[in-house]
Formats: sequence, structure tokens, C-alpha cells
Amino acid sequence: MVRMRSPVRTRKKAPSMKITKDKFIKILIPILTTLIVAIIINPSKPINDLPLVKPTTGRESAIVKRVVDGDTFELDNGSKVRLIGIDAPEDPLGKTPDCFAKESFQFLKELVEGKSVTLAKDINNKDKYGRLLRYVFLDPIFVNEILVKKGFAKATPYPPDVLHQEGLSNAEKEAITLAKGLWGCR
Repeated sequence: MVRMRSPVRTRKKAPSMKITKDKFIKILIPILTTLIVAIIINPSKPINDLPLVKPTTGRESAIVKRVVDGDTFELDNGSKVRLIGIDAPEDPLGKTPDCFAKESFQFLKELVEGKSVTLAKDINNKDKYGRLLRYVFLDPIFVNEILVKKGFAKATPYPPDVLHQEGLSNAEKEAITLAKGLWGCR
């Protein structure tokens, strides 16, 4: 009996799975950014414990160039932004700083400096110093509220800009109850 040979089959080469340096960086940057934000915010907290609020009115994206203090920062276009509805402890030059002023500044700096944020307007556009008045979101985190919730700022209404005041006041009650941040100062 004669065996017939089957026709020779050639294998197709599998497509190359090589990742270029550019592709690697494009993948790595969002992963590292997410990890850094998670560490700063406190990885032991469940995500549903963080204030997650969608910006509502007059939204715009911007890059934070530098943090000035616990409730003010400068954008890469030179505009200064004052966070609405909160008041962080002050560290005035030549005077004794308020309790928790340095920690408040450092937390905001680590959270937003050099990052793209979403700014949301309420009623007023600017304060008497020419700073933009905005709610700030580092998607999906509501920055104004996380500062209050962790005790880095007080909830302080500045009517008529009170769109999120109820949430900020509730965050402050929680911070006071748990003596977080500035609420633990003596």
C-alpha cells in the first residue's frame, strides 16, 4: 500500500507583538497617574468613600502650573483659581501659620499640580482679586470636597456661589466628628 503525502503547508508568521517605546509610554503614563492619585487619596479608603460629583456648569479643562496655597492655584495660562465653597488654613509671610496650613498646601500640591483638571463655574466668574472662582474636578474626584472631607479646609459658603454647599457642609461635619486634619488642631 502506498501512502500519499499530504501537501506541504506553510505556517504563517504570527504578527509581531513588539511594543514600541512610544506605545509603552502611552500605556504606562495613565496607569502611573492612576496609581499616584490612588496613593495620594488614601488607598485604604474604598472608592465610594471619595466625593464623586460631575461638574455641572461652565466646564473647561486646564493644566495646573503651581499651587499657591491650600485653596488657590495658578494655571499654565497664568490665571489664578480660587476653589469655591472652602477656606483652607493660611500661611502668611512673616506671621505664624494657621494650624494645618502647610499640610493643606502640600496635599493640594500633590493632588493637582502639573495635572489636567476640569474647572466648573457657579454664579460669579471672579473674586475681587481677579481669581477665577471654580469647583475643581480631577476626574472623578471633586477636589473642593475632598479637601474638606480630609480636614484640609473648612466648608465656607460665599453666596451666591453655593451650588455644592450642602455636600461641602456634610463633608465638614464628618471631618469634625472624626477630628480630621485642622479639626484635630489644639
